[in-house]
Formats: sequence, C-alpha cells, structure tokens
Amino acid sequence: MTGTTSATGSTLATGTTSATGSTSATGTTSATGSTSATGTTSGAGMALTTASSTPTNTSATTTTDTTTTTSTTTDTTTTTSTTTDTTTTTSTTTETTIQQAQQQKQQVQQAQQQKQQVQQAQQQIQQLQQAQQKQQVQQAQQQIQQLQQAQQQKQQVQQAQQQKQQLHQLQQLQQLHQLQQLQQLHQLQQLHRLQQLQQLHQQQQLLQPRQQAQAQRAHQAQAQRVHQAQAQRAHQAQAHPVQAHQAQAQRAHQAQAQRAHQAHAQRVHQAQAHQVQVQLAPAQQAPQAPQAPPLLWNH
Repeated sequence: MTGTTSATGSTLATGTTSATGSTSATGTTSATGSTSATGTTSGAGMALTTASSTPTNTSATTTTDTTTTTSTTTDTTTTTSTTTDTTTTTSTTTETTIQQAQQQKQQVQQAQQQKQQVQQAQQQIQQLQQAQQKQQVQQAQQQIQQLQQAQQQKQQVQQAQQQKQQLHQLQQLQQLHQLQQLQQLHQLQQLHRLQQLQQLHQQQQLLQPRQQAQAQRAHQAQAQRVHQAQAQRAHQAQAHPVQAHQAQAQRAHQAQAQRAHQAHAQRVHQAQAHQVQVQLAPAQQAPQAPQAPPLLWNH
C-alpha cells in the first residue's frame, strides 16, 4: 500500500508577500496479493482518492493526514490553513467501477473549485497591484508637488538675495557720490582760503613799505626833536647849572622812552611778519581729502 499526501497553503496579503507551506507524508505497506491504494490530499479541503483492486484480495487502508500551515506577513495578515483528510479505502472482490466514476467526478469538481480559487486569487492579486499602483501614483504626485514648492521657494530666496545685493550696491553708489561731493566742497574751500591768504599777503606787502616809511619819518622827527631838545638843554645847561642837571635827566628819560618806542615798533613788526607766515603755512601745504564716512552694510 502506498499513500501520498500533499498539502499546499497560499496566502496573499496587502503588498507583495506570499507564504507557502508544503507537507508530504508517504507510507508504503505491502501485503499478500497485489493490492494498491493511492491517496492524494491537497489543501483547502480537497481530497483526491483513487483505489484499484484485483479479485480474491481484500485490503483495508486508512490514511489520516493533518496539515497545518501558518503564514504571518509584515502587513499583520495571518492565515491559518488546517486540512484534515481522512481517506478510508476498502476493496473487495465484489466492488465495481462505480466508485471510481464517483471519485473521478469528485476530482473534476475539486479541480473546478481549485480553478475558481486560483481565479479569485488572481483577481485579488490584480486588485492589490492596482491599489499599489494607485498609491504609487499618488506618492509620485505628492513628490512632484513638493519638488515644485521647493523650487518656488528657492527662486523666491534667490530673488530676495538679488534685491538685497542691488540695494547694497545702490547704497554704496550713494555713499561714493556723497564722498565725491564732500571732496569737491573741501577743495573749493581750500582754494577760496588760499586766494584770501594770497590777497591778504599782497595787501600786507603793499602796506609794509608805507608802515616802514611812516615809522622812519616818525623816527626822524623824533630824533630831530630830541636833537633840538638836547641842543636847547645844552644851551640852557651852559647858562644855568641847575637847568643843566634837569636837562640831563630829561635827556636820559627821553632816550629811554625812545629806546622803548623803537623796541615796541620792532616787536609789532616781527609779530605782523610771523602772523603772515602762519597764515601762509596751511595754504602751502597740500590739502587733505576728507575722510570717507563708514560704509553702511545692510544685511
């Protein structure tokens, strides 16, 4: 006796995960005579049994196959398929071929059921694939929208940076223009001041000979007066000794006053010359450009 039992369980869950469990059991028993029995069992409650017997022999075969298939996928789908097939075949010399026909009919029905189950499984697979494709399309659309938004934001940032750079350049140009205006104004002021100093120097040069002539005339007049006074005092001194003493004291006093007057005139003349030199010194030096104001950096 030979018995063959196979069980196959197939589970499909959301995604592309499949689990297959296969269990086979084979038992072989030989007895006196020629009797063979074959039992085939497949999952989902389907049993195929074929028995053939020859006369004058009686055999009884009982086959019990229990197949348990458990598949667990990552999508929390658990399928438990338990198939218990018990096949009992009794063959005697009085059996007819009716059993074989019935068994074949059952096999055909079971085959049709299997075909229907396969079709249903294929439909489920197609539905799952369509659902997955739809999800993938939605995800792709979302990614495209996100990319578009990111590009728009990037363009806005670039535009803001360009505007900021343009504003900064404009501020620099304004500051440069202001600096140029300040330099021009400073140069004009220096030129005007130099012209004024030159005019003042020319006026002083024109006035200096006059002042010297006036001082010389005053000095001559004073010297003449002193000489006359001295002569008069000498004459009076010869006439009167007392008057001579007074005249000598007066002459000493006048001489001291004359020396003080000359020293004072000389100091005034030197002070005027020094003032002219001081006024001409800044004009002779190179004019310095005004310092630029600090640049304003706006970020």
